[in-house]
Amino acid sequence: MGNMERPALVYRPSALGKILQAAREYSVNENRRTKVALSKYLGMTTARMTAIEDGVSRINLNDALDWCEACSDRLARKAVMHIFGVSRIPTDPRLVEKLEQQLINYIDQAQKGIKAAQALLIFSKDMRPGRKLDERQINEIKEHAGQIDDTYQSAECVLMSIEMNWGVAWVDVQNAWTSEALVDRVAVSSVDRLISIEREKVFG
Repeated sequence: MGNMERPALVYRPSALGKILQAAREYSVNENRRTKVALSKYLGMTTARMTAIEDGVSRINLNDALDWCEACSDRLARKAVMHIFGVSRIPTDPRLVEKLEQQLINYIDQAQKGIKAAQALLIFSKDMRPGRKLDERQINEIKEHAGQIDDTYQSAECVLMSIEMNWGVAWVDVQNAWTSEALVDRVAVSSVDRLISIEREKVFG
């Protein structure tokens, strides 16, 4: 059975209030920097907003993301998703401002990722069914898998830089992929289909 554990958290959940407070106070939307203005926009009381920022009251993921969106704060949004265990730690946005450099980095990392995939392909062909992996093999697989995972991170940096430099929204790129995946029947298109797949795992 695969490992279902989430990636290690760098930010503690107790820091969520401070992150949301910073998103509000330093928002690029100047008219939403006060508790009165932002709480009104989000449909909550100023007392609840204060309690959330002070860490006294909890906030769910969707409401926290709405908060970040209202403040137009992608960095805070990424940090919130990391705290909730659905994303890795955010990349420093100052490091991805130069699009040309990010594209060069991505090309380099993509080439390394391809080589890693080729090495794993050879390994999989040579591996006998039922044979246990030794420690050396596991470490080798982790090294190649790390190169492939770095490709994912490099892609995120490119998309972030494209949005920063050219104003092409990352979410529009994601939505375009979703539409195409639904047409090509790659994505699980409905809850009923998801349940059907779950049932097949048990009953075939």
